[in-house]
Amino acid sequence: MDCLCYCDRSTLSFEKLPTEMSENITTNYENRGASKAAIQSQYDASNTFFEKLLGPTMGYSSGLWNEPANRDTYDDAQNRKLDWHVDWSGAAFARKVLDVGVGWGSFVGRLAARNAQAEVTGLTISDAQTVYLQQHFGDRMRIEPTLWQKFAPKGRYDCIVNIEAIEHFARFDIVGPARVQAYREFFEFCGRHLAPGGRLSLQMTTWHNVDQDREKQYEAGFVKEFFPETCLPRIPEVVAAADGLFHVVRLESTPRDYAYTQREWIRRLRRMAANQEFDADMLRRYIAYYENNLNGYIIGALSLVRMALERRAPHVGWDMDKTVKLER
Repeated sequence: MDCLCYCDRSTLSFEKLPTEMSENITTNYENRGASKAAIQSQYDASNTFFEKLLGPTMGYSSGLWNEPANRDTYDDAQNRKLDWHVDWSGAAFARKVLDVGVGWGSFVGRLAARNAQAEVTGLTISDAQTVYLQQHFGDRMRIEPTLWQKFAPKGRYDCIVNIEAIEHFARFDIVGPARVQAYREFFEFCGRHLAPGGRLSLQMTTWHNVDQDREKQYEAGFVKEFFPETCLPRIPEVVAAADGLFHVVRLESTPRDYAYTQREWIRRLRRMAANQEFDADMLRRYIAYYENNLNGYIIGALSLVRMALERRAPHVGWDMDKTVKLER
């Protein structure tokens, strides 16, 4: 783990996780993040375009690279990332799996090779992704074209996966405790719908070593234009939001992974531009965005974070006067 995080909890007040949870819970959370229109402005560009950009895994997220990266391959890095989430979420042995922000199904496809018996439900509010999933996965997964805030499943899942979707759960104009609360509601949702001991795996782009003025400047420019109604979290915000609901099992901060991934995306976009395969203005916009991001990862302003969290059980009663003594 490359980072140690501290968060001031003095102004935060969280409710305890209920010890008993109904099998059929209806949530009524407000969407504090990106709207369907904002999501579709980015992800509904063209499935053909994203197939060209992302390759066979169709993973629109950072890979997990081995060093030296010039001896690794993009597809291997993507599959290694997916395996990380399969392993740390417990999906390899799960019966029911929920993918919040399923994208084009990269995790579902990888899981099928590792645990073909798993029943997978995927959430997306992108029409183009829904069509793609229906065409490529058919009956192999349950597709729910809805916000997680409006999703009310029956029963619980053994694990939940969220790969680079939490960035869309709070708009850039939601700041301070309100932003933490937006993430908190997602963790509450996951806690209610996870089986006891169930795990949640996260992957996200975060702010790292950058002051808040620069953060606001970047979000008002490139992020707001490219990903409307979206902001990047900070690690302490996410940890604070999960406090009391989940134990953090693992936390990794590896900005180099996204530097290598976006470097490959830029190369592919430049080849598309040279071959005049897609709209030239769209390609220039993507290249400019990724070049700025690449610089952010290199200088340490941005990071790529993976987390594995385990749903907390009710607090144990520990009578310290009744310590069990072990015989030698």
